[in-house]
Amino acid sequence: MKTFVFEPSFKRAFKALTRRNPEIEHLIAETLNLLTEDPFAPQLKSHKLKGDFSGAWACKVL
Repeated sequence: MKTFVFEPSFKRAFKALTRRNPEIEHLIAETLNLLTEDPFAPQLKSHKLKGDFSGAWACKVL
């Protein structure tokens, strides 16, 4: 199983986002759980990024 290391900038953004939209916290937690189990699950729509972020991957929050 994979683990995540959250940067301080992610923690701040997460806190601000969930403060404005408390219902989204559950969706983010669900996505992170699925991401640890199967990073290429079809629901996540995982995809490689281009440009300045080439080499990184992104996925959708359910």
